[in-house]
Amino acid sequence: MSVNTTEALAYTPLVPSLSYLSILLPPLAIALSLLLHTIYNSATPTTAHAHVYRAKTAHARFLPALAKHAFSYPVLFLGLDLEELEKGKLDDGRLFGWMPNRWTVTSLWPRAYLEPLKPGEGVTGIRERLWAHLARFGVGKEEAEKVYTVTMPAYLGFEGINPLTVHYCYRVTRTAGRDLSAVVLEVHNTFGERHLYVLRCGVDEDDKVAAGFEHQWTFPRAFHVSPFNDRSGFYRVSLSDPLASSPCPSSSSSLPLNPSLSIRIIFLTSSHQKKIYAALSGPGVPLTSSTLLSALLYTPFALLLTTPRILYQAMKLHYSKKLDVFPRPEPHVEGVVGDGEDENPVEKGGVGGGVGWQGVGGTEEEARRRVVRFLENRIGEMGREGRNVRVELRATDPAQPVLVFSSPDDTATSSSPSTLPPIETLAITYLTPLFFTDLLISPSIPLALSLGSHTLHRWKTTSDELFLDVFSPPSPTTTPPPLLTRFASHIRLSQLLWSLSFSPRPLSPFSSLSSLPPHHPLDDNSVSLVWTLLSYAVGIRAGYWVFVSSGARTERATKNMQLHGQPLKCIKIEYLQNETTLETLYRVSVSDGRTFVGSFVAVDQQGNLVLDRAVELSPSSREEGGEKGGDEREVGLVLLKKEHWVSVEREEKEEEKGGIGCLPV
Repeated sequence: MSVNTTEALAYTPLVPSLSYLSILLPPLAIALSLLLHTIYNSATPTTAHAHVYRAKTAHARFLPALAKHAFSYPVLFLGLDLEELEKGKLDDGRLFGWMPNRWTVTSLWPRAYLEPLKPGEGVTGIRERLWAHLARFGVGKEEAEKVYTVTMPAYLGFEGINPLTVHYCYRVTRTAGRDLSAVVLEVHNTFGERHLYVLRCGVDEDDKVAAGFEHQWTFPRAFHVSPFNDRSGFYRVSLSDPLASSPCPSSSSSLPLNPSLSIRIIFLTSSHQKKIYAALSGPGVPLTSSTLLSALLYTPFALLLTTPRILYQAMKLHYSKKLDVFPRPEPHVEGVVGDGEDENPVEKGGVGGGVGWQGVGGTEEEARRRVVRFLENRIGEMGREGRNVRVELRATDPAQPVLVFSSPDDTATSSSPSTLPPIETLAITYLTPLFFTDLLISPSIPLALSLGSHTLHRWKTTSDELFLDVFSPPSPTTTPPPLLTRFASHIRLSQLLWSLSFSPRPLSPFSSLSSLPPHHPLDDNSVSLVWTLLSYAVGIRAGYWVFVSSGARTERATKNMQLHGQPLKCIKIEYLQNETTLETLYRVSVSDGRTFVGSFVAVDQQGNLVLDRAVELSPSSREEGGEKGGDEREVGLVLLKKEHWVSVEREEKEEEKGGIGCLPV
């Protein structure tokens, strides 16, 4: 068969077919060659104002013995002279930038350190804010003239958790050069909270320093870091000055070219047993384009893996090592007994150094808005009644402003200053925005005071009487509450009793469900009110079921199972509105030998009994017939599950000298 050569050539393509590889390979090769050229042909720096650390972190747990665990990872840290950093002298194009206004591979932002920035303050740097915190601990500005910060930068625009940032503070003199005067450990936890431990050189240092280190301190813990530890115990911190390898010439602010990072933290129990070991160490090189690129190529994902690694190790400890989770307490503040202090106590002598609190959620914001609106109207109303009332809402979180509500002078009924009514001041200090949620979610304001202030210690008042007067419900009317208001009250009561069924901690005796007002002072008969309450209740219960379905355990729940054989379960409450029934006293004996006497509140669909203003009687008190003088403990509001009952009897009152009738069940 003959082939027409001319015709065959006509159908032969002049341009060969292109593949994706042939398109992408040349630019990748060019980029790689430029990268290698930058790394290996950069001039050796003669001065340094920042460093790159290819470090290693190692952790080991020794207690409890059955949960021994250890791991280590390579990590990437930067050591930075804050003065040079905040002047922008360390910026390096697209590789590194301080508060960059364009995309960079690595970056640092002031919002990631110390307390959150307040709008309009004008202070955006880290060093100036650090000076303010050091002043609280007696460290003057001259002792921190130079600050060298070792931290992990943001990577590819992602700001992950930064568990430990170390601020080395130096006094600079002409004769001695740099002299390390203080070290600030800035600790972040996975809940978004931040805490400072300020360690002064030559002050409260240990008599003996571990080999290989220059300084060592042992001090009480005060911050909740790991969910598998409470806040008791001590830290023993051993470290060396990373810049001590070369003195600072009086005419130069340059840092050593080859620093060395070395920090060791040992977590000791309250009896000084070694529980956890943690270390961070590694050599440093001057921060340049080549050294930063080389470090990123060596550990390309290290800066992105901090949070996943923490979660992975937490899952191993919880599910494999069977360690239970401690509930998260509110940050410790001296002079304020916070939520969780009894279950997650701070070691005696622990210093409050909190600088960052959890963010405010949607329910807290809505509750705050309603409380502010109510107080603005209520204080004005009290002023028109001739009272001069001042209310101050003070948060322990320094990022939250102080809210002040006072009666205007022109609303007072008195006409001359000499006859003005005395100022009644109510100061409320709260550790958490849940203060506003407590007021909105609780069925009544007295119950909110009992729960949030007296029992959970989330907030405290200078006068409970004035607090109840200010937040008193509207005057009673014969008109029944609107439908939305009644629905809101139903949601509040159902959520309260649902939450109560999980708590082994009794309410304060101040609480009373026996006389719930028909109107709540923060109600406005709006759909937004019902939506807020409903979304809060659904969110809380959904979170509980996610926790249960994942097989997670808390330290408190495990202890409860050990004591009572099984955890308390969710129940649905049907509230009984008969006022005469609510005043009836009942004596209930349960299977573990305890006896409770209290006012009847409710019975749920399973027959479980809720008593208010209950008293737990000891065996000696029961033998004496429950009379005064025997050992008894006020426990407030309690829920007694039907399967634990031994006997339930109606308790006769003083005016009733008849027989004691049994509760039909």
